[in-house]
Amino acid sequence: MKFDNFVILACDRQATSFHIKEETTKYHKITDKIYCVGAGAVTEIEYLVTVLKDIAKTYELKFQKPITVKSLSSALSKYCYSKTYNNPFFGFELFCSLIVGGYVKEPELYLVDSVGDLLQPIENYFASGSGMELIYAYLDNNYNKKATKEKAMDIAYNAIKTATKRDVYSNISIDIVYIGKDKVEVVNKPLEEKKRKG
Repeated sequence: MKFDNFVILACDRQATSFHIKEETTKYHKITDKIYCVGAGAVTEIEYLVTVLKDIAKTYELKFQKPITVKSLSSALSKYCYSKTYNNPFFGFELFCSLIVGGYVKEPELYLVDSVGDLLQPIENYFASGSGMELIYAYLDNNYNKKATKEKAMDIAYNAIKTATKRDVYSNISIDIVYIGKDKVEVVNKPLEEKKRKG
């Protein structure tokens, strides 16, 4: 989610493959002021995170300044597109998408999908993964661009929590990444246990 003075990224910690469930971290630090969260195949997300870090480091060494979220997302978009359509084995597709957010010159948020589409949020927020419809439904009714840091983190927590109630592929706990102009903060919050009836 993008707000007036900061960006919030949030994700759960459950990785699922058929009936196997494992705990993993779905947010990734790219630079000091840029993070991303991924949905899809874990190995391919890790691969693209490595690509993002390489792009960011190369840019910084070449131009002696940090890369912006827009430039980084655009470079990743071109990379994913080339992997899909310029491959001799046409049809090679990455089964993941990344939401890239941060604050370099201003708060920025982009989504790069598996075929290289680069999207800007119409409503200042994105959701991706198996619980995205539930998250969008919550954010459509609760997002406020003028929210304070504390309120924004509550919105992020409750959006993911809403998804975990009905999506079997989302669970364990929730990570929230706050990226402001002068500060980055990562918080992990446990899901509240459901009370049994009777």
